[in-house]
This record gives sequence, structure tokens and C-alpha cells, in this order.
Amino acid sequence: MDQSKSPFPGMDPYLEQHWLDVHHSLCTYSRDALQPQLGDRFIARLNERLVVEEPSEKPHAIHPDVRISRSRRPRQSEEDEGGIATLDEPVAKPFLIGIKADPFRQAFVEIFERGQGGKLVTVIEFVSPTNKLFGDGRVQYRQKRRELFQARVSLVEIDLTRQGKRQLIVPTIDVPAMHETYFVSVFRGYRFSPLEVYGVSLREPLPNIPVPLQKGNRDAVLKLQSLVDQAYVRGAYATDVDYSKPPSPPLRGSDATWARQLIKRNKKR
Repeated sequence: MDQSKSPFPGMDPYLEQHWLDVHHSLCTYSRDALQPQLGDRFIARLNERLVVEEPSEKPHAIHPDVRISRSRRPRQSEEDEGGIATLDEPVAKPFLIGIKADPFRQAFVEIFERGQGGKLVTVIEFVSPTNKLFGDGRVQYRQKRRELFQARVSLVEIDLTRQGKRQLIVPTIDVPAMHETYFVSVFRGYRFSPLEVYGVSLREPLPNIPVPLQKGNRDAVLKLQSLVDQAYVRGAYATDVDYSKPPSPPLRGSDATWARQLIKRNKKR
């Protein structure tokens, strides 16, 4: 297998297991790729938000390593020792309090007009599973997106992860059924409508996508495949990813079969 690149032609599903690192890399490389395209009028900058993931609110069983069984009558030695309880005796019930995980920083890219107090023009988000699953990350993300929408700031959402439910700025009922693994949406704040939605296949190279600026300015372009390839090589994932096991989350059906065959062919090279 060529150790300099992923065996997958597009997004490598195994990178989702290392998403925190990959996400920061994609944001940084996007900023670097955009900067030469922005000329003298605009400038790209990294920003970040603090995200705290909540534990599940659904009750779940806790299974201890020590099991206590019910006994009809304690043995003589147990009566003599004392202090040993059976399940026949009442046990105090504790309060159950959820524990918050440590906050982590989630990066995104912003494009401003140059100059002191320059206007925010466009935001680029690489959507994380935390933005799509229940918790603080999704709440913060949806609130920020509403604010951008109301301020008519352009928004590019790039979802290269498979966990969670797709989050779009428009109701999903308005979006045609797409069976592609990944997706990109582009909201042009200066014209409000329509929303541009791109389906991205697991089995094809990632596309080049437009990054809107202001009305009358030519779009910048992000070459997604180049960004993912850079993240793979510079993150040394070729020597860190175990392709003998399924990715997490696992692929299903024909995609799983296709991936196994692809990895097997690449091993022979």
C-alpha cells in the first residue's frame, strides 16, 4: 500500500476516529488555501468556540464488578463478623448527578473585509459529530447558524462525518432525498435564497466547492480533496490507522464490501 496517501479516493472514513485533530487541520489548511484568493479586500482568520458535551440524560444501568446475592439465612461466621449486609436490608438511595466532560475548542474559518472592524462576510464550518448529536455542541452550533442567517452572513457547511443527523439551515423536508455519504451546503447571505446543497459520494474524489464573498466578487474555491490529502499526510495517518478493522462508525452494506475490497487491493501494491 502506498504509505503516502489514503487508500480511499475521497474522504477516508477511518479519519473520523481522529476527527478532533483532522478538524483543526482542515480549518487551518482552508485558511491557508483561501488567503491568496482573497486579494486586498478580504482576509481569512481562524476562530473557535468552547464546547461542553453533556452526558446522556437517559437512565442507564451500572454494573459493578462485585455482585451481591440474596441469602435466606446468613452463615454463623457472617453473624459473628457483623457489618455484612444482604439485599433483605434497606440500602440508602443516592442522588444521581450527571458529570460534564471537559470543554474542548472547536475551530472554524471566518472571512472579513480588511481594515479595522472589518465586516464579517463568510463563515466556513467543517461540521463535527458534536454539531449533529444531542448536547451542548449542537445547541451552540444551531444558535450560531441562526445568528449568521439573520445577519445575512454567507455560510459554507462541509460535513465529512457520518455520525449524527444532517443539520441544514433549511427544514430537511425542503431538501430532496440524497443518499450520498457526505454533503456540503452554501448559503449566500447577500442574496438570501436559494440554498446550494451538494451531495458527496464516499466512492468518488471530493469536489471543489465555491466560497461566496460579497455580491459582485468572484467566489473563492476550496479544493476539498487537497485539504483531506494534506491532513492525511501531515497527520501521519498511514502509519497510525488500522485498516484491518472496520472504521468507527462502521460502514454498512455495499459500502462496507467496497471498502474491504479497496483496502485489500491497495495492500497488494
